Amino acid sequence: MARLYAVWNRIFMGGLALLETLHAGLWLGLLRRTQLNAVTARFYLGQACYVDSGYNASGLFDWERSAIARYFPSTGRVLVPGCGGGRELSALTAMGFRTTGFDPDPRFVDAAQDAEVAGLAHRPVVVHAPPDKVPEGLPMHDACVLGWGAYTHMAGRDARIALLRELAGVLVPGAPLLLSFWASPPSPRRVRIAHRFASLVARLTFNDRSPEYGDWLGQHFAHYFDEAEVRAELREAGFDMLTYIEEPYAHAVACRT
Repeated sequence: MARLYAVWNRIFMGGLALLETLHAGLWLGLLRRTQLNAVTARFYLGQACYVDSGYNASGLFDWERSAIARYFPSTGRVLVPGCGGGRELSALTAMGFRTTGFDPDPRFVDAAQDAEVAGLAHRPVVVHAPPDKVPEGLPMHDACVLGWGAYTHMAGRDARIALLRELAGVLVPGAPLLLSFWASPPSPRRVRIAHRFASLVARLTFNDRSPEYGDWLGQHFAHYFDEAEVRAELREAGFDMLTYIEEPYAHAVACRT
């Protein structure tokens, strides 16, 4: 009986995985970019950590700190798109940088604006902005931190390159960009199946958004990257990639040309 259970369990779990894969592919093919943004926005409504003052005061992760120490200037203005509740803004401000952040979620903007900055020379400037867009009227900045919460959730290579180009427009020549993202999907085979099914559904439903290999849809939209893809998107947007690292967290550092 134990052997029978083991065989049945493999079949059952494999069927569930296939069903989830086809489910993701179906909706990746049906949903337009604005609808995928809405799915992601709804997910973040339930993420309390980004409005938690303790989390937002927890500072930079070790890999962030290492990259910033190596590639960023010691002073100047740092731009943080998709700043969430202000974790990076608070840490960078404490390091002496003048910081600017923007985010599409008004709750996160409020949390970042309310962050404790007593004793610091400069209060972060935080503004609301539509998804995947840079607000107008920003001054030039000396560096940028673009986290996975912004880049991984962006649907479409064209949209990601457009955002990077807008960021390049408010960065001084040579300014470093710390970019983090999701790499190496847990199951490349499932991502491949979902992509093929999504592409078929998109064609049948006349979706003007072409699903890409690496797209996934669970509780939110996400895109998985590899080194060649990151390098190509950065280059097309006007950045030279300086380093690419996947452990302990996937990130790259580039400089504005």
